[in-house]
Amino acid sequence: TKALVLSNHPHEQRGLLREALAIALEHDLVTSSLRAYNNLAIALNVTGRDEEADRLTIEALELARSRGNVNYTAWFAGGRAITLYLEGAWDEAVALADELLPDGPAAQGNPALASCVLAELALDRGDRERAERYLARVAPGMEASSADQQQQAILNYRERLRAQAEGRIDDMLD
Repeated sequence: TKALVLSNHPHEQRGLLREALAIALEHDLVTSSLRAYNNLAIALNVTGRDEEADRLTIEALELARSRGNVNYTAWFAGGRAITLYLEGAWDEAVALADELLPDGPAAQGNPALASCVLAELALDRGDRERAERYLARVAPGMEASSADQQQQAILNYRERLRAQAEGRIDDMLD
Protein backbone atom coordinates (compact mmCIF):
# COMPACT_ATOMS: atom_id res chain seq x y z
CA THR A 1 0.00 0.00 0.00
CA LYS A 2 2.87 2.37 0.77
CA ALA A 3 4.06 1.97 -2.81
CA LEU A 4 0.77 3.30 -4.14
CA VAL A 5 1.35 6.71 -2.54
CA LEU A 6 4.94 6.97 -3.79
CA SER A 7 4.19 8.01 -7.37
CA ASN A 8 6.76 10.81 -7.02
CA HIS A 9 9.40 8.20 -6.16
CA PRO A 10 9.09 5.65 -8.99
CA HIS A 11 12.22 3.65 -8.13
CA GLU A 12 11.16 3.17 -4.52
CA GLN A 13 7.61 2.47 -5.62
CA ARG A 14 8.68 -0.26 -8.04
CA GLY A 15 11.09 -1.72 -5.47
CA LEU A 16 8.36 -2.01 -2.85
CA LEU A 17 5.97 -3.56 -5.36
CA ARG A 18 8.57 -6.05 -6.60
CA GLU A 19 9.28 -7.11 -3.01
CA ALA A 20 5.57 -7.38 -2.22
CA LEU A 21 5.13 -9.59 -5.28
CA ALA A 22 8.09 -11.78 -4.35
CA ILE A 23 6.83 -12.26 -0.78
CA ALA A 24 3.28 -13.00 -1.91
CA LEU A 25 4.49 -15.55 -4.47
CA GLU A 26 6.88 -17.15 -1.98
CA HIS A 27 4.04 -17.71 0.47
CA ASP A 28 1.47 -18.72 -2.17
CA LEU A 29 -0.78 -15.77 -1.38
CA VAL A 30 -2.64 -15.79 -4.68
CA THR A 31 -4.87 -12.74 -4.24
CA SER A 32 -2.01 -10.68 -2.83
CA SER A 33 0.21 -11.84 -5.69
CA LEU A 34 -2.36 -10.82 -8.27
CA ARG A 35 -2.84 -7.43 -6.64
CA ALA A 36 0.94 -6.90 -6.58
CA TYR A 37 1.23 -7.96 -10.24
CA ASN A 38 -1.46 -5.45 -11.16
CA ASN A 39 0.01 -2.56 -9.19
CA LEU A 40 3.54 -3.25 -10.44
CA ALA A 41 2.36 -3.50 -14.05
CA ILE A 42 0.62 -0.13 -13.71
CA ALA A 43 3.73 1.43 -12.15
CA LEU A 44 5.83 0.06 -15.00
CA ASN A 45 3.43 1.35 -17.66
CA VAL A 46 3.42 4.81 -16.11
CA THR A 47 7.22 4.93 -16.27
CA GLY A 48 7.39 3.71 -19.87
CA ARG A 49 8.41 0.13 -19.17
CA ASP A 50 5.64 -1.35 -21.28
CA GLU A 51 7.40 -4.57 -22.29
CA GLU A 52 8.12 -5.50 -18.67
CA ALA A 53 4.56 -4.61 -17.70
CA ASP A 54 3.23 -6.84 -20.47
CA ARG A 55 5.46 -9.72 -19.32
CA LEU A 56 4.06 -9.36 -15.80
CA THR A 57 0.51 -9.21 -17.15
CA ILE A 58 1.07 -12.51 -18.94
CA GLU A 59 2.50 -14.09 -15.76
CA ALA A 60 -0.43 -12.76 -13.73
CA LEU A 61 -2.94 -14.03 -16.27
CA GLU A 62 -1.38 -17.49 -16.10
CA LEU A 63 -1.52 -17.45 -12.29
CA ALA A 64 -5.11 -16.24 -12.19
CA ARG A 65 -6.20 -18.89 -14.70
CA SER A 66 -4.33 -21.72 -13.03
CA ARG A 67 -5.81 -20.87 -9.65
CA GLY A 68 -9.36 -20.31 -10.91
CA ASN A 69 -9.61 -16.62 -10.06
CA VAL A 70 -12.27 -15.54 -12.54
CA ASN A 71 -12.19 -11.82 -11.73
CA TYR A 72 -8.43 -11.43 -12.06
CA THR A 73 -8.42 -13.66 -15.14
CA ALA A 74 -10.85 -11.25 -16.81
CA TRP A 75 -8.86 -8.26 -15.55
CA PHE A 76 -5.51 -9.44 -16.91
CA ALA A 77 -7.04 -10.89 -20.10
CA GLY A 78 -8.58 -7.49 -20.76
CA GLY A 79 -5.24 -5.79 -20.26
CA ARG A 80 -3.45 -8.28 -22.48
CA ALA A 81 -6.10 -7.97 -25.20
CA ILE A 82 -5.65 -4.19 -25.21
CA THR A 83 -1.88 -4.60 -25.55
CA LEU A 84 -2.30 -7.06 -28.41
CA TYR A 85 -4.66 -4.63 -30.14
CA LEU A 86 -2.17 -1.77 -29.76
CA GLU A 87 0.60 -3.98 -31.16
CA GLY A 88 -1.53 -4.76 -34.22
CA ALA A 89 -2.12 -8.39 -33.24
CA TRP A 90 -5.85 -7.98 -33.72
CA ASP A 91 -6.72 -11.63 -34.32
CA GLU A 92 -4.85 -12.64 -31.16
CA ALA A 93 -6.63 -9.92 -29.17
CA VAL A 94 -10.04 -11.15 -30.34
CA ALA A 95 -9.18 -14.80 -29.69
CA LEU A 96 -7.94 -14.06 -26.17
CA ALA A 97 -10.94 -11.91 -25.33
CA ASP A 98 -13.41 -14.40 -26.74
CA GLU A 99 -11.80 -17.15 -24.68
CA LEU A 100 -11.30 -15.36 -21.37
CA LEU A 101 -13.51 -12.29 -21.06
CA PRO A 102 -16.95 -12.99 -19.64
CA ASP A 103 -19.95 -12.64 -21.91
CA GLY A 104 -21.73 -10.79 -19.14
CA PRO A 105 -21.45 -7.17 -18.09
CA ALA A 106 -18.11 -5.50 -17.45
CA ALA A 107 -18.48 -2.45 -15.25
CA GLN A 108 -14.96 -1.20 -14.84
CA GLY A 109 -11.32 -1.33 -15.72
CA ASN A 110 -9.63 -3.65 -18.14
CA PRO A 111 -12.59 -5.90 -19.05
CA ALA A 112 -14.83 -2.92 -19.86
CA LEU A 113 -12.10 -1.02 -21.70
CA ALA A 114 -11.11 -4.15 -23.63
CA SER A 115 -14.73 -4.60 -24.70
CA CYS A 116 -14.70 -1.06 -26.11
CA VAL A 117 -11.36 -1.60 -27.85
CA LEU A 118 -12.65 -4.83 -29.38
CA ALA A 119 -15.84 -3.08 -30.47
CA GLU A 120 -13.72 -0.45 -32.21
CA LEU A 121 -11.70 -3.20 -33.86
CA ALA A 122 -14.92 -4.85 -35.07
CA LEU A 123 -16.15 -1.53 -36.46
CA ASP A 124 -12.83 -1.02 -38.25
CA ARG A 125 -13.36 -4.44 -39.81
CA GLY A 126 -16.92 -3.57 -40.81
CA ASP A 127 -18.53 -6.02 -38.39
CA ARG A 128 -21.20 -3.87 -36.74
CA GLU A 129 -23.01 -6.88 -35.24
CA ARG A 130 -19.90 -8.04 -33.38
CA ALA A 131 -19.20 -4.47 -32.27
CA GLU A 132 -22.69 -4.26 -30.77
CA ARG A 133 -22.11 -7.51 -28.87
CA TYR A 134 -18.92 -6.13 -27.35
CA LEU A 135 -20.57 -2.80 -26.51
CA ALA A 136 -23.50 -4.57 -24.86
CA ARG A 137 -21.03 -5.97 -22.32
CA VAL A 138 -19.87 -2.53 -21.21
CA ALA A 139 -21.41 -1.27 -18.02
CA PRO A 140 -25.12 -1.91 -18.45
CA GLY A 141 -25.65 -0.87 -14.82
CA MET A 142 -22.94 1.74 -14.57
CA GLU A 143 -24.05 5.19 -13.49
CA ALA A 144 -23.60 7.86 -16.13
CA SER A 145 -23.20 10.35 -13.29
CA SER A 146 -20.42 8.40 -11.57
CA ALA A 147 -17.59 10.49 -10.12
CA ASP A 148 -15.12 7.74 -11.09
CA GLN A 149 -13.08 9.22 -13.93
CA GLN A 150 -12.10 5.84 -15.32
CA GLN A 151 -15.73 4.75 -15.52
CA GLN A 152 -16.69 8.05 -17.15
CA ALA A 153 -13.95 7.65 -19.76
CA ILE A 154 -15.12 4.11 -20.56
CA LEU A 155 -18.75 5.25 -20.81
CA ASN A 156 -17.75 8.12 -23.10
CA TYR A 157 -15.74 5.72 -25.25
CA ARG A 158 -18.70 3.34 -25.44
CA GLU A 159 -21.06 6.14 -26.47
CA ARG A 160 -18.63 7.43 -29.10
CA LEU A 161 -18.43 3.93 -30.57
CA ARG A 162 -22.21 3.57 -30.59
CA ALA A 163 -22.51 6.90 -32.40
CA GLN A 164 -19.86 5.75 -34.88
CA ALA A 165 -21.69 2.46 -35.48
CA GLU A 166 -24.92 4.32 -36.10
CA GLY A 167 -23.32 7.00 -38.30
CA ARG A 168 -24.14 9.83 -35.89
CA ILE A 169 -21.08 11.98 -36.61
CA ASP A 170 -22.20 15.00 -34.55
CA ASP A 171 -22.75 12.78 -31.51
CA MET A 172 -19.28 11.33 -31.98
CA LEU A 173 -17.81 14.82 -31.70
CA ASP A 174 -19.78 15.55 -28.53
